[in-house]
Amino acid sequence: MGSLASASPDQDLSAVPAPASWRGLAALCTLMGVATITLTILGNGNVAAGAAVPLGFAALWVIWKRPVRDTLLLLIFLGLTLESPNEIPANGAWRSPIYIVGQLMLSKWNDVFGPRALVLTGVDMLVLFLVAALAWRRSRGSTLDTSGQVQTANVMAFAVLATLAGTLWVWGYGIARGGNFGNSLLQIHKLLYVPLLFFVCHAALRGPRDHAAIAKVMIGAAVVKSLLALYIQKTVTPPKGETMLGYATTHGDSMLFAGAIGLILALINERVGKGRRGFLALLLVCAGIICVGMWANHRRVAWVEVALIAIAFYAISPWTRLRRAVARTLLAGLPVFAIYLAIGWNSGGGGVFAPVKTVRSILDSKSDGSTMWRDMENLNLVDNIIEHPLLGSGLGHEYREDYKLPDVSTAFPLYRLVPHNSVLGFLSYAGLIGFSLMWCCLVMGVFLAARAYRASEVPLDRAIALWAIGTLIAYINSIYGDMGQSSWTAVFTVCPALALVGKLAVASGAWPARKRRPRPGDARRDEAVQAQASGR
Repeated sequence: MGSLASASPDQDLSAVPAPASWRGLAALCTLMGVATITLTILGNGNVAAGAAVPLGFAALWVIWKRPVRDTLLLLIFLGLTLESPNEIPANGAWRSPIYIVGQLMLSKWNDVFGPRALVLTGVDMLVLFLVAALAWRRSRGSTLDTSGQVQTANVMAFAVLATLAGTLWVWGYGIARGGNFGNSLLQIHKLLYVPLLFFVCHAALRGPRDHAAIAKVMIGAAVVKSLLALYIQKTVTPPKGETMLGYATTHGDSMLFAGAIGLILALINERVGKGRRGFLALLLVCAGIICVGMWANHRRVAWVEVALIAIAFYAISPWTRLRRAVARTLLAGLPVFAIYLAIGWNSGGGGVFAPVKTVRSILDSKSDGSTMWRDMENLNLVDNIIEHPLLGSGLGHEYREDYKLPDVSTAFPLYRLVPHNSVLGFLSYAGLIGFSLMWCCLVMGVFLAARAYRASEVPLDRAIALWAIGTLIAYINSIYGDMGQSSWTAVFTVCPALALVGKLAVASGAWPARKRRPRPGDARRDEAVQAQASGR
């Protein structure tokens, strides 16, 4: 009553805070104070840990008010560029000044603050918050996230649900057979994230209207990591007897680099920004930086992925003057390339023949100890597949080592849980049935992307369809050659690619739109749209 009595006669009483508002504000301040003190204590007096609370509340308030796609795009960029404690650059020889940010986002909080109950990562909590925001807005009939949104092809959503069901089945089956629960969590965490984050992308992204934003995020993140890889390679002293570091950033960055190069190739191939020389020059500069980053990161799988993406694009694209020129150049250069390989095959791979050494290390296991080790690992995995061909062993189990491998348990104690060749690994763990379910979303993504590419008329849409195919090729190749499924990079590249091709398939007419059933809040949403149209 006091606050009402103090209001002047000319004052709008609706602007005067009600006592309930003050009580809510006081409760919020109290909650923030308690949380700040608690985190400061848990952080052993670390003031930064306590200061994170008011900053976190402010960030959550902004996120709540903005469209979810804005936060999602920022999350994708951060997930692709921040350091993950499980994938430390330069084998732990270098840390960035913002390492703590990556630790808070990409690592479990019990590794940061101590209490075992804090089992979620910062990404987990942010994604849950975004899901809550989407659910609340849908229930209230808000158009903040749905305005201008294109449907996702129902067959894409069904395929992702099949992937989720298959993953949960293989997990439960393995635990029922006596698998180790903790080890199964290590195997399944990123696998579960693919279908879960897909549905967030499906609900938040609008479709073709967000293609330019996704392109900027992917190319920008690749450029940032490329420059970082070059900086680390030039400033960190390599091990004794080596001329350069074994890798500069992370293994997972190969997917990011290859996907970004594929996107740039697609933009050029589809002549996006035709007539804008500055735009073409910018793309070429970005491609050059990313190629330098791939060299600095020193991962041969990245070059294999780029080659496979280029071959796929060449096979899918219609015959154009550019494609004919490429075909003539390849045919003319094939004899020269064959002679180059023949001369450099046994030359030791130095100088101008360094690329030949990389090619030989991929094709000839006797030329490289790492390749030989992986071939022996593959033999063990094939034996395990033969033993459980249909249902597999389930998650939580190590593969059986029939052919004794050189001991790497000191450097990588979990090698029998997360094999390098995860395609054979998951055929061993999931069997043919589970593996087929788990790969449904990848197969459907390539299928819809190919159909959408043929049906689309907008150059940028066609380029995004090609990028999605390239991203899935890079992911599958990384799974086959280098444990790609355990990387955050896989999550933040594959999920938006699947969601966007699902929407592009409908927007281009490559897949029919479904008739939408009435939902709670539709009447309020229609009223809001009509009110906005009438200017009220």
